[in-house]
Amino acid sequence: MGYGQSGMFHDSGRRIVVLLDHLPPHFHAKRKGQWEVRVFFLEGSTGEMFQVVWLKGKEVPRAGLKLLEENVTARRADILQEWERKVLPQ
Repeated sequence: MGYGQSGMFHDSGRRIVVLLDHLPPHFHAKRKGQWEVRVFFLEGSTGEMFQVVWLKGKEVPRAGLKLLEENVTARRADILQEWERKVLPQ
């Protein structure tokens, strides 16, 4: 298996780093020093899509999760293709 960094999303001028790593298909989205979530991009609803890995404070800002959900929903097929290319063994 491989590991790769994908592009980045931006939320209110702050970047959200996206890391691709291992099965099951998911990526990690994080805002440095603030929070990190696993994004199971094949899942349909917000409740199933996000799993908090760690956070500083009480919760991940809703605006950040909404931005991720919108981008994942719009680009699901592209994200899966990139995940397969960078993570699955050749």
